[in-house]
Amino acid sequence: DANVVNESEVSRLVDLVDRYRNGFDGQPIGEMMKSISNQFLQSRSVTDSTDEVDAPLVKFSHVVALGIGSIARSPNAQLQFGLLLFLRDLCRGDTPTSDSDVIVTCYDPSMTATDVEICRRVGVNVMTDNTKGFLSFSPTDGACTLVYMPHCPYRLYCNVLWSLWSQLSNVCLVGNSFQSYALRR
Repeated sequence: DANVVNESEVSRLVDLVDRYRNGFDGQPIGEMMKSISNQFLQSRSVTDSTDEVDAPLVKFSHVVALGIGSIARSPNAQLQFGLLLFLRDLCRGDTPTSDSDVIVTCYDPSMTATDVEICRRVGVNVMTDNTKGFLSFSPTDGACTLVYMPHCPYRLYCNVLWSLWSQLSNVCLVGNSFQSYALRR
């Protein structure tokens, strides 16, 4: 039953995704994500009253994950959720590890009560409504939002981009290659 939470299964899956999160460090995908993160952070600049100076860090206020799948039912979703936690850690940068410095939210229509409990235990919020990718954030002091969308359909990308269009300079999108969509059309 999708509404019944098995505590031992939740604990097992929390441990598993935490191992995945830690396992990305030093692996090709983890190194690629660190490289992307470093390039993104180093390429941003801020302007003060006298000069333009390179900003050593960009503050991420939100990480949003769409289309991860059911963590309880899918090994792919478990890996993708582990990568979400790894990305959350990268977004925190050198800040102390706490759940309050970067708000992480995810949604997938296939999520079960077990998935929601796993998210709760690792400090990830779950959207209660299917927004179909129409996202809304209030920009905070130039903070950025990372949107993580593994294996999402074209329409969901369109909705996310449309809804965040006026904020794209403060959005980092991690997902499928748009070229792959263009080739399928």
